[in-house]
Amino acid sequence: MIFSGENKIVQGCSAMYPPIYIGGCTIAPHCYPGCNCTNIAPILHHCTKGFKHLVNCLLSDKGLIAPKEQKESCRATKKNQVLNLVQLHQKKNSHTTAYHRVMKRRDIFNEKVSAFKKIFDPTPAGEDKISDLVLGDRFKERVNRMRRETDQERKATLKRALPAFTASGIFSGRNDSDLMQHSGVIAIDIDYKDNKHLGNYDKLKEIISSVPYVAYCGRSAGGEGYFLLIPIKEPAKHGEHFASLRKDFERCGLTIDPSCSNVGRLRFVSFDPEPYINRDAEIYPFILNGKKNHRERPQVRPVKADPVKLEEVTTWVRIAEEEGINSPFVYDEWFSMACAMAFEFGEAGREAFHGFSRAFPDYDPEDCDRKFSEAKKAVRETGKHHPTFAKIRELFTGYGITAKADFK
Repeated sequence: MIFSGENKIVQGCSAMYPPIYIGGCTIAPHCYPGCNCTNIAPILHHCTKGFKHLVNCLLSDKGLIAPKEQKESCRATKKNQVLNLVQLHQKKNSHTTAYHRVMKRRDIFNEKVSAFKKIFDPTPAGEDKISDLVLGDRFKERVNRMRRETDQERKATLKRALPAFTASGIFSGRNDSDLMQHSGVIAIDIDYKDNKHLGNYDKLKEIISSVPYVAYCGRSAGGEGYFLLIPIKEPAKHGEHFASLRKDFERCGLTIDPSCSNVGRLRFVSFDPEPYINRDAEIYPFILNGKKNHRERPQVRPVKADPVKLEEVTTWVRIAEEEGINSPFVYDEWFSMACAMAFEFGEAGREAFHGFSRAFPDYDPEDCDRKFSEAKKAVRETGKHHPTFAKIRELFTGYGITAKADFK
């Protein structure tokens, strides 16, 4: 296991400055070509080129490689600093709350969450501590058997049979509205399919250890992606915390799965023989309220339907039709879905909207067709903000459909 605070000494480094001591670790500030380091330090050195550029360099095959002009800017900086997510927020970016100098910390592993025997069970089987679900080898045999399976259909069946849990709290059912008690934790996924540009994706656990807010990082059930557990300051603002985290990781060149934003998201149990564990993780205090000035950035309707988005929506619709939607019909949500599909796909979205509507018991084909035509007319109006693909995803996520799609 990789524990926060282990002594990670980079030896033989040709760096210009002495090692930096942070979080109990001894780390060289940067590594250049020709360095004989025994370990690539997961630390970001402050340069004028900017945070995102440095992280992208850090995630290359050879670690942080600074061009000549970048080295010169480093030499001109007498006070060497480590730039991480904390210092990024100290710059008082407009989208976050002010940074609090006295950081609060919390051990999340004793928090209780809801556990489900299978991913499609409508109600939880009971409660478990987070430590019992992510640490140890309790699920080792079942997870490894699934990972070894070469037949994809059989592998999917084995995966769907794994237990699951809601990392963000205790629930009475599967929906976000069934939340009884928030755990103060957000779980996020960093999938390989979204981060193929990273040179050393396999070393992500080591690199992530430089982020003080991460309490846990381990391989997801499939074995290719990673999932992280992060304590948050205001559980009632779960979505705003997620939006801020997503923005922060984007600055690092990392893409996190947007479907993790819903508080009731179920995730499979997994097994990682060497997870990153930090029982003294700092509580993530930042939020992003999502307010935008749409007059400054007018919407642009797609010229034609994006086939990738349409395929994804078609999958969600199929699952909704097959399994139904266990939520009451809400007219505003229904019309928002019509407008979003009309905006994104035009006439190609009509059949998808019919499929979505068929998931409800009172489906009326004529009423559905008329409503989609109204939506097409509505989204032609300029100067107004119309729902987009993000609204489609949000609604299907709230119905628990996107989570099911992940395991089909």
